[in-house]
Amino acid sequence: MSTPKRVPIRHFQQMKDTFCAAASAQMVLSSLGVMNPTGQFELNGAATGVPGPLEMGNPLGLACSLDRYAPTGTFVVTSAPMPDAASANIVDALYELDVAVPVLVVGCTHWVVVHGVDTDVMPADGQPYQIEAFWFHDPADPPLIPPTGPEQHAPIQEWLSTYLTGCGEFCEPFIIVAGPVTAAAGVSEPIRFAQSDSSADLIDPADAVESAARGLEAFGLLRYGLAEDDCYEAQPPRLVQRIDRVDEFFYLVPLRRKDATFTVVRVDALLGTYLGAQFGRPDFRYADREQMRFELEGVSIRADGLSSKMRRGTFEVQRILVWRPSLETPSPYHPLYQVNVGGKTVFADVDGHIHRKFTIM
Repeated sequence: MSTPKRVPIRHFQQMKDTFCAAASAQMVLSSLGVMNPTGQFELNGAATGVPGPLEMGNPLGLACSLDRYAPTGTFVVTSAPMPDAASANIVDALYELDVAVPVLVVGCTHWVVVHGVDTDVMPADGQPYQIEAFWFHDPADPPLIPPTGPEQHAPIQEWLSTYLTGCGEFCEPFIIVAGPVTAAAGVSEPIRFAQSDSSADLIDPADAVESAARGLEAFGLLRYGLAEDDCYEAQPPRLVQRIDRVDEFFYLVPLRRKDATFTVVRVDALLGTYLGAQFGRPDFRYADREQMRFELEGVSIRADGLSSKMRRGTFEVQRILVWRPSLETPSPYHPLYQVNVGGKTVFADVDGHIHRKFTIM
């Protein structure tokens, strides 16, 4: 049975696409007991004494801002040459400091705040342990009322393959921001990756729902956050293609609760493997192709310095959603529609906002 460690935290959504670090600082301050953390613009401005703006994710800027507004303690940038070492640093900080930890993820494009970890045994001085999963808050997610969610759960293999992917310009590319840690919580054992043979075809949506339930059950999460008499109601899964990788697809399986919030489970569309879950999402609004065509009619787009409208019958919405880590959509739980218009490809969210491209920071 897993041994959990959780740090209380309040969720904050980034006010601008480039404010993930500032929103992360607010969440860290909330984990320190600050009831009304300083605003994101003020936090952003507190980092002017270091190279590079906080709004673009400068680690020193984030540490500087936290130092200015945290009630106690000093924050430092901690880097590691390998992702398993960085993951162990996160565990050390959670246990010794009892504060949430900002982590630079998806190739240095985004900050998330880790507030919990599941291990096979309790980490202690000299005690070997294995990391099973991390719990974190993504500032790209909208908050709930009360503002405690949403939070995400990622098994360690998915944490390393999708989130903690490193920063190529640094010699030690795996970066967190935390207070100084004087002693390791335990001895982190090497992370082992399971091997599976790929299926020839995608699993169907019904199998994706079953795989989602099996994944939640395997991690003891099937009834997470539910009352004893409550249950999930499965909604139609949505297929998503990762366009930054070859032949990689996943399903988003929305499970609706009686209180109208959602647990959204990610499932590998070839293997049925559980990839993680997003708990406490306020809604799950994805339109089908016909609805999206209607939503986009008359929307203006800019190309080659000119503006034009998307006119009925002149564009095509692709059948499946797409995602890659980017400024527009750092989270795999918020994929976009791919739209072909004329000789160009643009991307649209569920509200009909058009993005000409994925901006890779």
